[in-house]
Amino acid sequence: MMTSMDVDQFFIQQLNNKFINQPILIHSLILADLHDHNPQDFFPEESNACGIKECYVLTPRRRLYGLVCRPDRRAGNGYWENFGYTDSKIIGMDGVVGVKKKLCFYEGELSHGHKTNWKMIEYRLQHHYCSIRCDHRSGRLDDWVLCKVYEDLTPEALSAQIERMNIL
Repeated sequence: MMTSMDVDQFFIQQLNNKFINQPILIHSLILADLHDHNPQDFFPEESNACGIKECYVLTPRRRLYGLVCRPDRRAGNGYWENFGYTDSKIIGMDGVVGVKKKLCFYEGELSHGHKTNWKMIEYRLQHHYCSIRCDHRSGRLDDWVLCKVYEDLTPEALSAQIERMNIL
């Protein structure tokens, strides 16, 4: 059984694979610019028969002011905002290899939106590592991020969804 730490390291390894042009081993990975979409855009209605809404998106990371490190979190008809106060460090054999950040989607204008049930965990490389010879200066480590996008249903919302699906 994989632990949360193993899963985090796996995602960081897949981001590293992207950086060094190796295959990414995530089944049904979506390659899209997350900034152009609302979270629900990744889930066509007919594919939601079981009610589980979760996917993985490999997306370029936009910066607010060009090369400044601060990311642009605008997306679709809203924006992503930090869900929690600190980034979680992902530790590998060589120390910190990546960072995991939790975000929540808000619909509406920046800082005036209303919170939704959509959550995201964003994984990004902290340090590049590879076992092959490559150019370590070709690109920025945070040019790409891997995101787990999912709907975090409250018990009330889950009950309503079950009722709509006529399960009980």
